[in-house]
Amino acid sequence: MKHFAFIAAIAILCAGAGAQVITLPTTFAGGNGQSGNMFDIVATNAVDICQFDISLAGTTTIEVWTLTALGGYLGNEAIMGNWTLNTTAVGVIGNGIGVPTPVPLATPVPIAAGTTQAFYVTSSTGGILDYTNGTTAGAVFASDANISFLEGIGNAYPFGAVFTPRIFNGNIIYTLSGGSCATLPYQTNSGDASLDIDNVMSGGLAPAITTICVGQNASVNTSSSNVGLGWDLALDVGTLIPAPPGFLTGGGQAVNVNLASPSLFFLNGGAVLTLTTPYPGAFTLPVASPAPVVASAQAIHIAPGNPESFALSQGSQLDVTTGSTLTLLLGDDATQQVFFAAAPLCFGGTVAFYGAGYSDFFVNSNGEVSFTAGSTDFTATIGEWQTMMPRTGFAADFEPNNFGTIAVTAGGGADLTVNYLNMAEWGLGGAAGNLSYSIAFNGGLGLVEINNFTDNSGLWGVTPSVMGITMGAGGTNPPAITSWAALQGMPAGGTGTNTDSALEANAAGLINTPGVGTPMSVVFPTADGGTYAVN
Repeated sequence: MKHFAFIAAIAILCAGAGAQVITLPTTFAGGNGQSGNMFDIVATNAVDICQFDISLAGTTTIEVWTLTALGGYLGNEAIMGNWTLNTTAVGVIGNGIGVPTPVPLATPVPIAAGTTQAFYVTSSTGGILDYTNGTTAGAVFASDANISFLEGIGNAYPFGAVFTPRIFNGNIIYTLSGGSCATLPYQTNSGDASLDIDNVMSGGLAPAITTICVGQNASVNTSSSNVGLGWDLALDVGTLIPAPPGFLTGGGQAVNVNLASPSLFFLNGGAVLTLTTPYPGAFTLPVASPAPVVASAQAIHIAPGNPESFALSQGSQLDVTTGSTLTLLLGDDATQQVFFAAAPLCFGGTVAFYGAGYSDFFVNSNGEVSFTAGSTDFTATIGEWQTMMPRTGFAADFEPNNFGTIAVTAGGGADLTVNYLNMAEWGLGGAAGNLSYSIAFNGGLGLVEINNFTDNSGLWGVTPSVMGITMGAGGTNPPAITSWAALQGMPAGGTGTNTDSALEANAAGLINTPGVGTPMSVVFPTADGGTYAVN
């Protein structure tokens, strides 16, 4: 049985790792974006495509499709049946625009010498992949001795609107045929070595991150079939890192704790890993922090059945926060209940709405925030607003699975703010009906505020819309507002009745706005429609 000095062993085992992997960069110039890219790769020599690095901000699900038959994408842009889904990478965390974010393929894609393979790399949950406007679709943009990458198109998910020509921003990572693709960048658990925090698991494409609020408890769970054999737990104050730049062993195990961190230490060995402490069997350790911190851990076990004689668990990261932003990955016509006290918001109070206090609300993909129940309706009408659940904001028919961002933030001028950024009218390809606004609760001007409502494009179509505030069923309903925009800068209005709704609706298009690019804010000081002001 071998005992490994951790860092020395990993350095030795990694000496040859990845030697056969080749990277062809395209560009990271950016300048434009869409949910997906289609493009062709032509092989001079036989290769296996292992991974794409993409240019991405935010968190999303990435799908990689390959054209089932040999040849280019031309003529197949909208025919899903002609493609094969190779990879579904859930929870891909973007490293930022212009910074490579790895998406390893579930199965390497072989391309024979002299043939062409088409790819469709896309977000399926509303993320935007950065790309660059091209010159000629089908022209060679980047090449090396083995492959040529051709300019392609932007393609809205799934197999939708086409924007041409467009250049995929990223890296193409491959091996010559018969070589070995790099393994997944994050280690996964096994029977030999398992570690998790609150049962959050990594699938290998993204880190296992558990987020809790300051003062809350989390459970660190560890198990291994190698009871009685040596083990240790590497601990660090800092984030997990992918491999590479973290170490990848010769047997393909990923070291995701940062071995170069000055705060790294070992539970049993302190500054030095000895692997002499017998593993006692599965156990759970409760942890909490009185202050914000980011910490990570990864277990190593002596494992005679492993080809390397040791086994690594997944890395587990714990983020302890006082409150931050919750980005929602809402599908089309979807809703999500948001609990204020839960991480990452960590807001322990309530918000007032029509005299009641709420500790949760529903964020709806078609634009409004509602209480007691969510809404998936995509035909906004004033009658529904007046007779159903309490709600506020703006409602129409958005396409958040392809365009725009919806996020909830704690703090920053209001207790809670729901931001709808660059929301697009459904079915018009993203260019039309681009709106942005936020809904703030307990803000600086009122208990409820619809802030900076802005028509970014002036191209809204005929989709109905409603904006304002309502108690819903049980409320009172004075005549509808003719135009919020016409009230901008006027004295406060309303009847003073705290059960009143205050709504503007347009059954044939967008409500009135002050003009393209000009924001307006509607404030409800008492969290009801009895009093309002437009700024």
